Amino acid sequence: MYIIMTDTSANLEPADLKKWEIEDLPLIYMVDGKSPLDSGDAAFDGPAFYAAMRGGAKVVTSQVTPQTYIDAMTPFLKEGKDVLFIGMSSGISGSYNSAQIAANQLREEFPACKIYTIDTLSASLGEGLLVVKAAENRRSGMSIEENAAEIDKLRHNMCQVFTVDDLKYLRGTGRLSSIKAAVASVLNIKPLVLRNNNSCKAKVYLSVCVEPCSVFIACKSIEGQVKLSVVEIPPAVFIACHTGISEVYITILDIPPAVFV
Repeated sequence: MYIIMTDTSANLEPADLKKWEIEDLPLIYMVDGKSPLDSGDAAFDGPAFYAAMRGGAKVVTSQVTPQTYIDAMTPFLKEGKDVLFIGMSSGISGSYNSAQIAANQLREEFPACKIYTIDTLSASLGEGLLVVKAAENRRSGMSIEENAAEIDKLRHNMCQVFTVDDLKYLRGTGRLSSIKAAVASVLNIKPLVLRNNNSCKAKVYLSVCVEPCSVFIACKSIEGQVKLSVVEIPPAVFIACHTGISEVYITILDIPPAVFV
């Protein structure tokens, strides 16, 4: 048996982590200057997190250090267990690079153990689906080498597209220029953030609209992007998560079947 480890960006519920025997490494974030980790709550509370953002709370994230990964993996390696780490996109955060640094150091310290790190090129549920698939593979008897190769292959079959109501976080992280953010805010244009094979890129589609139609038009644009991405790999499942909007915007889209999270 080898260990499967991920981070809280995968947005997996504690019950799922327990069911699939997945180790979860908390990412670091602050809400109005306070970290949930300080209260001993390592589980990511998605609804509370996004509600705080919508409510105007100051949300800050920080890169996980290599030492954090070392501390998390070392106890298992001391027991002679191999580790398969599946993390969020390196194009979104530098945390995956920290995981690689830690893995390289630990391979020298524990040469008899195998350590694999996988960059999912995704985040949120896109990452989580790959982690659960890896857990299913392990349960079916797949070796760590086979599993790592399988997940590395499957990550290219994941299409993630999302939009946001508030542009300040895209602007603050540099994924949207200040000029584009200012113009988009004035004209009420919604951005689409698309995942490519290496990172996340922000793209502002040129559809000028007013509320409430802007959410609908953004969803229709997402529909178009998903159709372009999955046309060669049917059947496809469209999953909407962290929407915070009425399902009516999603259910009218022509991407069956759809799953809501």
